[in-house]
Amino acid sequence: MTRRKSGFTLIELLVVIAIIAILIGLLLPAVQKVREAAARMTCQNNLKQLGLAAHNYESANGYLPPGWMGPRNNEATSSGVVISGNSLIGSLAFLLPQMEQENIYRAIPPILFDFNAAVSPNWWTDASAFNAGTAKVKTFLCPSDNPESATKGIGMFTHFANISAGSPYPLGLVFVAPNLPVSSAAGQLGRTNYTGVAGGAGRGTHSVGSTLEGVFTNRSKTVLNAITDGTSNTLIFGEMTGGETTAPKEYSGSWMGFGAMPTLAGMSSNKAAWYQFNSKHIGAVNFTFGDGSVRSIRKGATDYQTFSGAPPSDWNAFQYLAGMRDGQVNPSGSLIN
Repeated sequence: MTRRKSGFTLIELLVVIAIIAILIGLLLPAVQKVREAAARMTCQNNLKQLGLAAHNYESANGYLPPGWMGPRNNEATSSGVVISGNSLIGSLAFLLPQMEQENIYRAIPPILFDFNAAVSPNWWTDASAFNAGTAKVKTFLCPSDNPESATKGIGMFTHFANISAGSPYPLGLVFVAPNLPVSSAAGQLGRTNYTGVAGGAGRGTHSVGSTLEGVFTNRSKTVLNAITDGTSNTLIFGEMTGGETTAPKEYSGSWMGFGAMPTLAGMSSNKAAWYQFNSKHIGAVNFTFGDGSVRSIRKGATDYQTFSGAPPSDWNAFQYLAGMRDGQVNPSGSLIN
């Protein structure tokens, strides 16, 4: 009597392999969702830390840090005037001691933070400040993004303001944001996915633009009590990607100088410009509110590139959330996830 050998037939083996492949196919999206959920939670925690640091800074100094140390003539229209004699250091650098980064802060010459200094060197021209700016601060980075992958340039600073001549949408807007190539020494600089919220278009004398002024503007010293819309209704920090979310990134910002951005351009659901708040999270961008809470705002409906004529209500609502004294309290719950 012959004994049949135990084992799998070829057909049985193929069936098992097919079942395993199906299980893996079902499992991978779930794993990706879990990873993104963890990354989003870490991102929200980073923004929470920024909010806490800002509150601690205000408690210690009597006001929040400036958005950036730009020109004393806030509405200067020449990039040469904007750059010359100003440190152009940004809000995140001011918050280093409150974020347990005292060693980096101490390496930066005090004159770059001095409101009273008649003339300051640009931070990237000072060797000590530049070297300090090469530090990689994990709390400034969203784990869903990789600012190091920028292909074109590193944003060194921003300056923008609503000027009295012209409308703030967008005529009469001063906007300067030089960048240095990633192939230059600037490629060594530490990056950030977070920046302050300057309101519609920062500070200025235009009657309309001034009502949409945000917390972090040029040489600002905002007191929390001055946020008359209420801290729980006002954005102070948000996410940025420096460009597109589905294609190779073009730009990223240095944490040392990229202190704040306007909300005038809204947010895109996909192909974002470098000057728009945006994120790699699906459908939403995380923001810190003035009370320290972190909430998400829906992408897409606020993108200025997608409408013509009168802006939609969601775009207006985004501007009102960014402004600190426009009188519009919680204008649209639909924006907030």
